Amino acid sequence: MSMFAKQYLETLQGLIERAINEQMDVIEMAGKRVAESVAQGGILHIFGVGHSHILAEEGFYRAGGLAAVNPILEPSLMLHSGARKSMQLENVSGLGAILFRYHELKKEDILLIVSNSGVSRVPIELASLAKENGIYTIAITSVKYSEQIKGDKQALYEIVDLVIDNFGEPGDALIEIPGLPQRVGPSSTVLGTALLNAIIVAAVAELQAMGFAPPVYISGHLPGSNEHNSTLARKYAARIRAL
Repeated sequence: MSMFAKQYLETLQGLIERAINEQMDVIEMAGKRVAESVAQGGILHIFGVGHSHILAEEGFYRAGGLAAVNPILEPSLMLHSGARKSMQLENVSGLGAILFRYHELKKEDILLIVSNSGVSRVPIELASLAKENGIYTIAITSVKYSEQIKGDKQALYEIVDLVIDNFGEPGDALIEIPGLPQRVGPSSTVLGTALLNAIIVAAVAELQAMGFAPPVYISGHLPGSNEHNSTLARKYAARIRAL
């Protein structure tokens, strides 16, 4: 039976290799835009609903990650506040506008939206508002999934400035087990996390090349981490509500 677990890991490996072969140009472009934003005093906002919010937490206050990251974390759109309720709220008009105002996105910022399906209303609303206000937008999404389910509506990949495809299958899960009608083993969180951190690495490398000291947190278990991380947190506290 372990063959299915191995198949899952090998399929994920194949998706990461595909990202390396097909997505490096857009990953590097995303990193460049993030670096330019940070150098100009901007920050990177990360937003997702449901499981996609995990990437906002992954990018926030992270050892080896940028300090200039604001996670847009709305409890009502996250699973711990009620999974079924959150699925309904992610399609309520007006919530995106509330989040946009609350987090005070500015023109020098970047908005990265994570949505595997690319059709939920709140992410699309937030992306549209950001674009209307001159804010550069990036999406990590499954274009294949979006194309299959969007119908006559616009999907996220059709709205944002830069699309990074996670190559996810419609429905997210990858592995078919004989006799089971549902597939198992989702890919979006694993691929999304890898793509997000690749963007961060590219941004830090670009900042270093620009001669701008990259604001990078270090592990709290390392010597000198408290002073280093506290200095960075104080620098960005006025813009990042979660700090």
